[in-house]
Amino acid sequence: MKTGPAFFIALRYLLGRAHEGGRYLRGAAAGIALSLIPIVVTLIVADGMIRGITDRFLELGTGHIQIFNFQGSREPESALPYIEGLPGIRGIWSER
Repeated sequence: MKTGPAFFIALRYLLGRAHEGGRYLRGAAAGIALSLIPIVVTLIVADGMIRGITDRFLELGTGHIQIFNFQGSREPESALPYIEGLPGIRGIWSER
């Protein structure tokens, strides 16, 4: 089927006179367009939240050097001044 006649008929119904049903079709098209706005906004916000959570999760496990303290008697913060004094260390922080 050629798209020319179908496109012509669609334009005639949408842009035609009111007695041909154009008023109802225009209202329906406007209602559908307005109802899609909240869905698109929700998808964009949800995508941003998921990306933020994923980036934060990946950042926690990709440090250059990770030191784990498996001895329960010591505080992990007691080793921070020693590690900061090592050459080439630019930043250090403890994470719980």
